[in-house]
Amino acid sequence: MGERADSGSSMKILVADLIVPSWCSFRIPHAVNVHSTFPAPPPTTLYGLIANALGLFPDDYSLQDQLELNVGILDFGETVETLSRWQKWNVSKDQWYTLLIKQKIIQPAYRLYIRGEDELLNEVEAALNQPARILYLGESDDMIEVYVKGIIEATPSQSSIIHNVLPLSAHSAINTEGNSYVVRWPVRFLEEARSTAVQYEMVTIQKHFKLQNKMKCYYLPEIQQYIHLEGVLENE
Repeated sequence: MGERADSGSSMKILVADLIVPSWCSFRIPHAVNVHSTFPAPPPTTLYGLIANALGLFPDDYSLQDQLELNVGILDFGETVETLSRWQKWNVSKDQWYTLLIKQKIIQPAYRLYIRGEDELLNEVEAALNQPARILYLGESDDMIEVYVKGIIEATPSQSSIIHNVLPLSAHSAINTEGNSYVVRWPVRFLEEARSTAVQYEMVTIQKHFKLQNKMKCYYLPEIQQYIHLEGVLENE
């Protein structure tokens, strides 16, 4: 499958590998006693990781509109179910205990792609190398190892091979190899008058995509990958 360079200006992408040495979980917030997990960290989780590295307050979304985030899969890991007994009033059994089923992903690995202005990318890169706080991914006890690959000059291109998560609306039919998931996941926080809401988007998650048709993307020569970004920073 041929790829070709496209006309347009290059841009800088900060790339970092996120290695989970034990387990992690990215809860799908639709059930009470069954906590299913997304197969990869959504943008809201990735933003929380960056905010934590920078030492921002938990509800500080001031950089959200200045960063564009996406994630690739290096290793899906193994998804397992755990069973916990919570001290919580169980109405059906008239007792103070209830069972909780929680999915966890064992030793996955992800690749984080960050787009932003040069000064901010440099700041985030420094923070990921020397974070203000201990970094975790998902729940607060799910520690991770971050390996910053650096800020890479990405060039506009067109390719039928894509190496990161794709919005369902962005691609044509695909050839599926290995695990493939279509999920509705949180892409950004929405600050409302009395609370914080979340915006969702349908996406497809695979290790890499083989599309029937080429699509506009960016090529990262140092890691030999083609990635898709929405272009929201430039209203593309």
